[in-house]
Amino acid sequence: MSDLYKVPPTMPVSELRKHPDVVFDKLKQTHVLLTRQGTEAGVLVHPTVWNRVLDYMDELEDLVEMLQAELALATGKDELITIDPETWKTVEHGRATESHSEEAKILA
Repeated sequence: MSDLYKVPPTMPVSELRKHPDVVFDKLKQTHVLLTRQGTEAGVLVHPTVWNRVLDYMDELEDLVEMLQAELALATGKDELITIDPETWKTVEHGRATESHSEEAKILA
């Protein structure tokens, strides 16, 4: 991931139009900063790198959610409840019974 922070090669958009093969070959090595009239216009990234970035962002979002839950528990804004395995099965299958209705409501 750290290779995304390097200064990428800069190419004018006209280069993409005139020599697309050169630009796409460059994408196999690094991302490319496209410029239009000397101004940054966009960044081209190889699809494999793009997918890695999205996967990494998903992992970070999951981590943030986990840390938020831990903080809520630590500060008393939430509480940890224990569910017996039988209740969990009924909730998973959408068949909460009278005896499990309170626990099922919490999980719903």
